[in-house]
Amino acid sequence: MLVLIGADIRPHAVEAFQMLVGRLKSECVSESEIYEEENP
Repeated sequence: MLVLIGADIRPHAVEAFQMLVGRLKSECVSESEIYEEENP
């Protein structure tokens, strides 16, 4: 995945990048656990 962020000054670019990462983590990433029970 490639992402291009345009901003007028560096602090705004960092803020935009942090917002983008947060949105990707909340909307596009799913977490799941794989659990296999051991049978003795």
